Amino acid sequence: GIALHEFGRCFTRVGEVEGSLEQTPLSNAILAVSNHTEQLSKVYVDHADQESKNVEETLTYYILMCNAVRDTIQRLLAFMQARDQLLHQTEELKSQREKLMSKGGQPDKVAKVEADLQSTTEKKDLAISNVKKMELLVKDELRKFHHDKQFDVKGILKVFAELQMDYAAKMRRSWEGLAPTVENIKA
Repeated sequence: GIALHEFGRCFTRVGEVEGSLEQTPLSNAILAVSNHTEQLSKVYVDHADQESKNVEETLTYYILMCNAVRDTIQRLLAFMQARDQLLHQTEELKSQREKLMSKGGQPDKVAKVEADLQSTTEKKDLAISNVKKMELLVKDELRKFHHDKQFDVKGILKVFAELQMDYAAKMRRSWEGLAPTVENIKA
């Protein structure tokens, strides 16, 4: 935008100098090009805004998807850590029970360890089930994410190409509108 504005200012100066000597088709064409740069600048700014909007929205969506995947994986890791702790606790309780039983332990202590072991085993089994479900969900979500990512990148490239073609077409039409003025210059 700024470069086109400066380009136009230069043409304005040249056109004014040329026109101050004598108003000719050349000075008129130079001033027309100068005035035309404002229109070109608007086309350029509109194009840049549209390009930013389309690409930025898609990239923002992509970043949010990446964050969601990261959060899901972190939850899976937390489930796995809880499962592993329960696995360890279960083994510890089994070991305690075996020690107590091998020493002919007191029935109330053995019963307490048995109850703790049963409760921990149920929690462990639930944790194992939850981890398996979560792993399937994560795998499915990663497949979907990979597919969507490809689709989104394709969309970004398509929108970008369409924006460039639209921009080029507008610039061409704009310059073609100025061509008759330039053609009127008699050399």
